[in-house]
Amino acid sequence: MNQTLAQVIMTSMLQTCVSWQLNIIMRLFLWMMNLTSLMMNYMMPLNHCVMNLKH
Repeated sequence: MNQTLAQVIMTSMLQTCVSWQLNIIMRLFLWMMNLTSLMMNYMMPLNHCVMNLKH
């Protein structure tokens, strides 16, 4: 009885820890995606300007 309870607590703790880590990773990933999209949005006009200057 006591052992199973401890196992349940351990597994639940592990699950919460893993879900928390996954949440952080997902947020970081989404943040990086937003950052790259912003960079692309800013870089595209710059590239066009450079290309126009070259021609």
